[in-house]
Amino acid sequence: MMLVCLLPACAEPRGPSCCGDAEVASGPAQRVMMVDASLSAVRDDFNAHADQWRVVLLVSPTCSECILGARAVEREIMARYPDQSVHATVVWVKMLDRDSEETARGSSGIIGRANASHFYDGAQATGRAYARGPFADMGAHAKASPPEGDWLLEDWPRHREDAPQWDLYMLYAPGVKWDGAGTEPSVRPVPTAWIRHLGRHSGGRSVYWRDTPDKPPREGNLFEAMREMAGQTIGTPMNGPGEHVGALGAPRIELLGFPGCPNTPTMRANLGVALESMGKGWSFVEVDQESLAEGDLRRGYPTPTVLVNGRDLYGLPVPGAASMGCRLYPGGLPDAKELAERLRGAGGG
Repeated sequence: MMLVCLLPACAEPRGPSCCGDAEVASGPAQRVMMVDASLSAVRDDFNAHADQWRVVLLVSPTCSECILGARAVEREIMARYPDQSVHATVVWVKMLDRDSEETARGSSGIIGRANASHFYDGAQATGRAYARGPFADMGAHAKASPPEGDWLLEDWPRHREDAPQWDLYMLYAPGVKWDGAGTEPSVRPVPTAWIRHLGRHSGGRSVYWRDTPDKPPREGNLFEAMREMAGQTIGTPMNGPGEHVGALGAPRIELLGFPGCPNTPTMRANLGVALESMGKGWSFVEVDQESLAEGDLRRGYPTPTVLVNGRDLYGLPVPGAASMGCRLYPGGLPDAKELAERLRGAGGG
């Protein structure tokens, strides 16, 4: 039997399989807060971490595909970036009959971190809010994107346009806030990047939309897709694949550049030597400015630039427009010693 998570309940098209019972092997259960119709708890948590990257998950606590997605977020985002750089807001939504506050607590240990908050939404209020907000037109666009004869089109009559969003993974850049009352659809913050997972084929390949429903869904490994999304938006961690990065109390350090800039490789090397010489275990992520969204103001910093907790290491104000250019430093590109001195001041010591 083949099922698909696109629908509000499991259906039976010839598409990817979904919603089977999941074996949930995770760490200790986390505190799970309840969500009411105002969504104020989720909104307040989102805004409380506005100085960080945020990954927001809307997932069933028992659907096998949602459990897979939560594990992908844990391994490819939470475990690869400094704790002070990323916060997870995990909303466990009751989408299946077996979903409950109890099963949400049981699944919460998948992302059992101090920089993660867990919620249980028994009325699907969060998923419906996103369906009315940033994803309000997704149904019409998604219906138009698959090629003729695709399984999505065959099954589309079973899909309700007002169905809540779920199996959804969203990244938000620092500075994005959720303003206004929770019951206003217009105030849902638009994600910087997102993955809408539809399920897996029998061969294990995931089917998912990435950032837009105007193109047919992609197919591939969900873990690789999550890593790619994070790398293109947050940046690439410099501590190696699969390795937990960051030290307790470490600042968020970003190197902004792009492949065509001749000074970026030298700045990358100098920054690496500077951090190693400080002996604090700090790390940085490299951000390709060309891969950032058009509205991301980090595109507006001249290249190369080092940001510490979102502020330029040399005091440049936040740019007013997202247009890229080359950067000239007085006296030439800073060496490792100068960078280390400035980092000690900017990073608290």
